[in-house]
Amino acid sequence: MNKKLLLSTIVVLLSINLLSQTISYEYDANGNRIKREVIVLNTKSSIIENVSDSIENPSLYVINKEDFKIYPNPTKGNLKIDISSQVNIDNIYINIINVKGQKIYERRDVSMSYNLDLFSQVDGVYILNVIVNDKKYSWKIIKE
Repeated sequence: MNKKLLLSTIVVLLSINLLSQTISYEYDANGNRIKREVIVLNTKSSIIENVSDSIENPSLYVINKEDFKIYPNPTKGNLKIDISSQVNIDNIYINIINVKGQKIYERRDVSMSYNLDLFSQVDGVYILNVIVNDKKYSWKIIKE
């Protein structure tokens, strides 16, 4: 009888401990896990502890084309590039190519919000390339 009581007590205590923790995950738009958080409720003092293993390396974070805002397009000459991201990205490179395939503008170490001056360029169609962490995103820009 004592063995059954002891075994029942151990099972109850283990189940209470298992029920007092929660694991939460966060995902980016591509379905990649970017954060795991374990919430443990201390049953003796009701203190909540958070244990997190967020991705520390921003170069592993993937951004999507939807994270960019390129406006106004068509433009008279002042083009604004905004990148909305959960992490600060340091490795941003942009260039502009004309219809002849010539690179007419390039800039390294661009901030996540950048104004591009196209006033000196002739009216026409251009290709804007933004390279972030070795991934290239392209847009057709119309200069009026």
